[in-house]
Amino acid sequence: MSKKNKILHIDNEQHLKKTFVSIYEENFERLIRYAFSITKERGLAEDVVSEVFTNLWDKRHRLNKIREIKFYLNTSVRNQAINIITKNAKLPVSKISNEFIDYNTPIDIIDPEKLLMGKELEEIVSKMVSNLPPQAG
Repeated sequence: MSKKNKILHIDNEQHLKKTFVSIYEENFERLIRYAFSITKERGLAEDVVSEVFTNLWDKRHRLNKIREIKFYLNTSVRNQAINIITKNAKLPVSKISNEFIDYNTPIDIIDPEKLLMGKELEEIVSKMVSNLPPQAG
């Protein structure tokens, strides 16, 4: 695999397995965070990523046809997350942000880590504000 995440040539079953493991290890945590930014539930995010990697393994003999693995995985996670949300009906389809449905939106614009940090910061600020004493008149 090159630095641009391109899979150039997979010549045998053992190389295929090593490539798959490498893809999994390099992308798993990042994809969990991305799926969580969409599903808002850790369990669902894990289900999404597991399903994506299961599908990738089922199609493993076509790995050498994937030009940009990172783009492929991001798109697969986004689509799978939307499918799971819709099936579980925990969020109405109308509540799903357009940035996740618009297929023309570049994936790199959405930074799940920043989304999580923003939510954590929001929770901290909210707790601090609620602990402030009432304003003196």
